[in-house]
Amino acid sequence: QSIISHRKDVEEYLRFHFGMRKDEFFAVLFLDNSNHVIATEDVSRGTVNQCAVYPRRVIEKALSHGASAIVVAHNHPGGTSSASESDWQITKQLYTACKVLEITLLDHIIILRNAVVSLRDQTRWPKK
Repeated sequence: QSIISHRKDVEEYLRFHFGMRKDEFFAVLFLDNSNHVIATEDVSRGTVNQCAVYPRRVIEKALSHGASAIVVAHNHPGGTSSASESDWQITKQLYTACKVLEITLLDHIIILRNAVVSLRDQTRWPKK
C-alpha cells in the first residue's frame, strides 16, 4: 500500500501508474484517513482531447472504497498546461459533493508529458 504524504509522492505515483497515454483519461486515487492509497481507478477514458467525467460515479466509487479523501487526475496528451473551463467545473462539482459527504478532495492534478500541474495551487480552487 502506497502512502501519500507529499505532493511529490502523488506526482511520482501518477506518472508511474499512468505514464504517457495518448488519449485523455480521468483517474481517482482513493485514500484512507492515514493517506494510504486504498485504490486507484480510471473512471473515464476519452479521445485525444476530451473525456466525459460524471461526479456521481466518482462519489459512488469513493463511498464503495470507504475513502476519506480523494485526489483526481487527468492528462492533457496535447501538452496544454492550463486547466480548461470544464476542468474547473468538474473540480467545483466534486469539491461540493465531497464536502457534503465528508470526503476531502485533496487535489485535481493535470498530468503532462514532462510536468504535473496542481489545480489546488490556483486561485480558482474552491474555498471552504
